[in-house]
Amino acid sequence: MLFSPFLLTILLKKKTGKPSVGKRWKEYFGFTPKMDTNAPFWIHTVSVGETIAAIPLIKALKRKYLQNHLAHHHYYYRGRAS
Repeated sequence: MLFSPFLLTILLKKKTGKPSVGKRWKEYFGFTPKMDTNAPFWIHTVSVGETIAAIPLIKALKRKYLQNHLAHHHYYYRGRAS
């Protein structure tokens, strides 16, 4: 916690060739929107390829389990964009 202000400053500074964190800075500290359900499906992808490959799985889960929420975590900023 002591270094959090410094970490936030580093996160908010735009890196060359990469998009800025912007409004998503809270995600880096574990603050995400609340979900209405106790049992969401968590899908974790790292790359753009994994994100694209997960699309059929995500669609199938949404069709079969309409009442459950789905959380998709992207490790790489380009995966989030897709």
